[in-house]
Amino acid sequence: MVSDFLLNFLFLLIFCLPYFFLKKFVPKFSHLDIFFGVWIFVLVGIQTVFKIYLPELSTLIVFYIAGSCFLLGSILLISLSKLPISKSYTYDFYKIKVALASIILLSIMANIQYLFLLKSLGIFDSELGLLSLRLPQTRELVYSSSVFSTLFRRSHYIFIPLALYLASNKQISRLTLVAILVFAIIINGMEFTRAPLLSVCIISIISYLIFFTVKRRPLILFTLISIIFLTLFGYITTQIEERVTVDKLTESEFQLYTFGGVKAYENILYNHYNKGKFYNSYYTFDFINYPLKRLGLIDGYPSLEREYSYSPPTNLYSFLDAFTLDFGITGAFIGCFILGIIVSFAYVKSLSKNLAYVIIYSSCCYYVAMSPLNNEFIRFGFVIIIIQALIIDRFIRVRRT
Repeated sequence: MVSDFLLNFLFLLIFCLPYFFLKKFVPKFSHLDIFFGVWIFVLVGIQTVFKIYLPELSTLIVFYIAGSCFLLGSILLISLSKLPISKSYTYDFYKIKVALASIILLSIMANIQYLFLLKSLGIFDSELGLLSLRLPQTRELVYSSSVFSTLFRRSHYIFIPLALYLASNKQISRLTLVAILVFAIIINGMEFTRAPLLSVCIISIISYLIFFTVKRRPLILFTLISIIFLTLFGYITTQIEERVTVDKLTESEFQLYTFGGVKAYENILYNHYNKGKFYNSYYTFDFINYPLKRLGLIDGYPSLEREYSYSPPTNLYSFLDAFTLDFGITGAFIGCFILGIIVSFAYVKSLSKNLAYVIIYSSCCYYVAMSPLNNEFIRFGFVIIIIQALIIDRFIRVRRT
């Protein structure tokens, strides 16, 4: 028992040391704080308050090492970069406004199409209403229905950074900025789940920190409002679910989503996860599988909706799931190391207020916050964000003669 405690403490210390080393080079709030904060919260929480989700010590050690690999990847990239970065990019404000208006218009059109689709599927007339969007089969049907909707329905990851950049240069009013943020909340609220709203909050906060000279009071106020809004929405949807579903949750949904992934991942670690007919397919390459399936080049691929684990009852296995299913524990460690490099590269590039990388980096921060639940980096949506950000940046940048 004492030896287990000492081993646990040792690997926790190994996880903490790279973070505190990095803070000497990155003192401001960044993806490092999000990653370290959420994982300390989860790993300490399941060992103290939420012991129902406590896995074996070996599983905890895997997460300690995986987290350390992510931070070591960050150390490698950041140590090779010359910080602080003073270079700043020049953009055409008029072109940014055109791009912003165009993206918002496309998003409006995509969401109107989305509403008509829901109506044609009878979602509004069903007993569950919009709550049926939380069912895997309904989500799969809706999300695979339209390429246009996939590309533009949730474009807040593009237009929020653009709007905040214009606001920081006094090119749009505060009222316009607030209207844009409200629009982002509305289109993501239609998903009737909390994760998209969390993305609005994180993308807004990260973009704000990059573009504005930070004053503690407004930032704290904005963060508190975001937390209150997410908490309220989460409480309301949970209460509705408990009233309309036959099988009520026996555990708090918040606890299950936040802390259940580590325990569920243990099923993958010990080869208790059923891959089904896709036992020879790669989960990690979803960003390649999706377009291949749309082009009809492959018949199918593993769904992002994982098979349910019944101990605990969840289909969320943390961001290590795909790496481990495809390449084992070693693959999980290498995958985390690569992710640390990718996110830190976007971070370093965003410091020069390069709008393409601000867009990419702010989305990466959201993905990092979601890492206790699943791996957002492997999705085709991340590729879309990168492509759209680079195209828009090329359009709005001032050409040097």
